[in-house]
Amino acid sequence: MLVDSSFVTKVSTGVLAVNCPGGAIRVLSNQLLNTQGPFPLGAGIQFSNVDGHNNHIDYNRIQNIVGQCNPEDKISLYKSNGVAGDPITVSGNMILGSGKSTSACGITLGDQGGSYQVAQNNTIVNSGAGGMQIAGGTYISIINNNIYSAAFPWSHMGLLCANYSGKPSNNLTISGNKVNWTSGNPNDQLRGSLTRIMNAGSSLTAGSSIIGWNTNILGANINAAILPSSIIDFK
Repeated sequence: MLVDSSFVTKVSTGVLAVNCPGGAIRVLSNQLLNTQGPFPLGAGIQFSNVDGHNNHIDYNRIQNIVGQCNPEDKISLYKSNGVAGDPITVSGNMILGSGKSTSACGITLGDQGGSYQVAQNNTIVNSGAGGMQIAGGTYISIINNNIYSAAFPWSHMGLLCANYSGKPSNNLTISGNKVNWTSGNPNDQLRGSLTRIMNAGSSLTAGSSIIGWNTNILGANINAAILPSSIIDFK
């Protein structure tokens, strides 16, 4: 299946691929505006039980405007598996804006497990509760992404690694990412502060089991200008 160079707006989920054991699911160079949800729908692009070779979510633009949308994760890999030497790629995407969900993330890998997934060279601004996260799985990588958020009541953490799947999770790489993330979430407030820097966190002790953790630049010199004020220009 190929979804290429399309414009999708005001739908519950932008692109959803479900139960595709044969692979070859490619979502390339599309533009998605104001996903409506509600949860458990609301992804911009989601692979759910997609397995095998030649699976790609690359060079898409996803924008959401507060008050006009109700999105969850902008890109989600759920129970999906690439193969060694040919991982599922999430590469070169632009993600701008979110709704008010306190669970929405820019890009989530390894949701409820999965394997052989790589997210690299993506640019994320004000993507909701989170920027990018690994939520479980094995042989999963987040590499060389730019992640920024100003403080919003729903913003929480820029770069996160945890295991919510209840299954083994190992061989994880998070390296070379630039993160500048500020939370305005009341649960993150410290000693009465209205905002708090929440660049990165890991449920693994000091990131010791994450390959490349110390190569990430936290508090990087980046701001909202890493993306233009609008990334939708479909004609």
